[in-house]
Amino acid sequence: MTDSTRTKWRLITLTYNVNGNKPDPESVIRLLDSEKLDEADFVAIGLQEVTNYDVSSFTPPEVTWSKQIASWMTSRRRILLKKTYLASNKLLLFTKIQILPKINRVNLRYSRATLCGLAGYKGSISVRIDFVGQQTSLCFVTSHMFHSEKLYWKRADQYNNSYAHCSFKSKQSTESDFVIWMGDLNWRLDSSKDALKVVAELAVLEGDTSALEEYVQKNDQLSRAMVMGHAFHHFKEGPIFFQPTYRMRVGTMEYDLKRVPSWCDRILYKENDNIKLIRYNSNSGIRLSDHLPVIGEFECSVLTPEESDLVRFLPLEIWYSGVPFSCRFIFESSYWKREGSYKDWIGLYESDVPEVENPLKYVFAVSTYDEMFEGRVTTLAEFPILEAGTYRTGYFSCNRGCLIGISPPFTVSSPQTSIESAVSASERH
Repeated sequence: MTDSTRTKWRLITLTYNVNGNKPDPESVIRLLDSEKLDEADFVAIGLQEVTNYDVSSFTPPEVTWSKQIASWMTSRRRILLKKTYLASNKLLLFTKIQILPKINRVNLRYSRATLCGLAGYKGSISVRIDFVGQQTSLCFVTSHMFHSEKLYWKRADQYNNSYAHCSFKSKQSTESDFVIWMGDLNWRLDSSKDALKVVAELAVLEGDTSALEEYVQKNDQLSRAMVMGHAFHHFKEGPIFFQPTYRMRVGTMEYDLKRVPSWCDRILYKENDNIKLIRYNSNSGIRLSDHLPVIGEFECSVLTPEESDLVRFLPLEIWYSGVPFSCRFIFESSYWKREGSYKDWIGLYESDVPEVENPLKYVFAVSTYDEMFEGRVTTLAEFPILEAGTYRTGYFSCNRGCLIGISPPFTVSSPQTSIESAVSASERH
């Protein structure tokens, strides 16, 4: 019997160290297609070693990883909920438009490790999503940790210094219900291993998943750190049935024997009765880097969230492109008095809302004004003239980091179209 108080969501996480390389459109599409990211309710993608061109506003967007991934996702009706970066690390988070009204808050945290915490080339980014009503939360963390098999304890310190902060385990907030931690965690095989010997051992183990899993448990530093309680002992990892993801010769599936092949790229999760790992694998279809991407897919069962009622937009079925646009909304639950900020804004989006924090146009909430409408006080936001099309409006709360109100879609028609429609209707009569 189905439990109506709970909802099941599919989460897909992907981590990829791009090694400073630019994206190749065909390879990116092949990767995203093969992993069926568009079938998930949430998709979190962590990228490491992206270069400055990926975070620069002067770079043509078509040559960035963010743009190519976002274009593929939005073409499949997924919304870029949050995009953030720390030095050369990036985190992209996507969801469905039906889930937007259920989100109560989106928080970000960062942990820098390079130069004793002054820089974030080695560091972590985390995003926590809180939902309306039942206080359910999802937390996604991506990290790039110190490299080299000799830096075992430095990686352990990096994890322990960032764990509580990035998983939102603190006195100021309740512990996140679901936490997934991914990235180039850079744990290696034991330093006593020789690269040629490892390649030979792996060749013998190919196809024997139980023997491969045993090999990882015996020789992998992260596996040992978890057992010994040195790092990631708060988390669980699925069995590794894929070959090491580092260090590849770029463009091939051959290992660069200057480094001992290792499982550097990992995805772990906080154990919880309501989360289940469905698959955990690498992907060899994209070979632009000396790493291979790793994918983890999960199913989680959450208390069914309610929908936000803090801002309600009045319905608007049609508008005309020759007239400056305006929309009306109502603050509920005394939101403006309790939490309103001069940095709140009202955004105008295409109807499918491709990116929450990148509307077509926006106005700050402080530029709006109250006006009586149909017997009650409403707030009016004014925009310039719009081209013909289908749109939505949304209210973004700066303090909550998310949309707390979103309108149904409405149509903006050209005056000529409306005249032609009227003439056509009169002729039929």
